[in-house]
Amino acid sequence: MIYSVKSIIKTGILVALLLAIPKLVLADAPGVEALVKASSDIVVVEVKSTQPRKAIEGARDTAELKVLESLKGSLGKGAVVPLYYHLLWTDAKRSKVEKPKFAKGKHYIVFLQSYMVNNGAGNVKNYNLTDRYLGVVDENPELIKSIKWMMRRRKTTKTAR
Repeated sequence: MIYSVKSIIKTGILVALLLAIPKLVLADAPGVEALVKASSDIVVVEVKSTQPRKAIEGARDTAELKVLESLKGSLGKGAVVPLYYHLLWTDAKRSKVEKPKFAKGKHYIVFLQSYMVNNGAGNVKNYNLTDRYLGVVDENPELIKSIKWMMRRRKTTKTAR
């Protein structure tokens, strides 16, 4: 089969565009790339429970999150993660707090940092939000694809060194 120069050029342009798309996505998401780098774990979760309550510092919540998919880190599918966090003030007078970051039954992408705690019986892994403002995002298929691409790119960059 003989290909025309015109069809070869069109194919080359199409391939170049397809290869550039992840780079364009990344260029539009430097904050996401920073969150990916700063997080020990990134997971897609379903909220099993949430218990927001008032506190001296404003409000706090303890959410129980079931991992649906792990994008980074050691948390596996089906793992249940208890997550304690503070709700943030939304005004300068500190009279209003933000709404809870989680709603029971909803799915989110959560950026986490792990740390070890000795509970008396040994060390256990706990988690905090990587960023208290941006660490929880509604589930978004395009964002999940971008994170996966960033993780693949990081692996190939590390192995190339």
